[in-house]
Amino acid sequence: MTSVDRHDLEYPVLSDVDNSVVRDIGLVFTVPSDLETAYRAMGIDIGDANGSDAWEIPLPAAYVIDQDRRIVYPFVDVGYRKRAEPDDVIASIQAL
Repeated sequence: MTSVDRHDLEYPVLSDVDNSVVRDIGLVFTVPSDLETAYRAMGIDIGDANGSDAWEIPLPAAYVIDQDRRIVYPFVDVGYRKRAEPDDVIASIQAL
């Protein structure tokens, strides 16, 4: 079941199933082999969850891009639990 189905979303959701887009723009973390071994021991298969054999995790990122294709709000953090603050994203959109 997809996130769209699970949450009954009424808007389009884009997915980068094999991390090809984030890999192309340098926003992917490759899990080191020792950490992969530890995850596998816990029954976690990141490659399978990503729909590929690659043990990669996309970095949290959010961008607001204006009509001239300029990035007016960038957010990237290597901490996989950190996300852009919604108020900051909304403020950058309202400033357009």
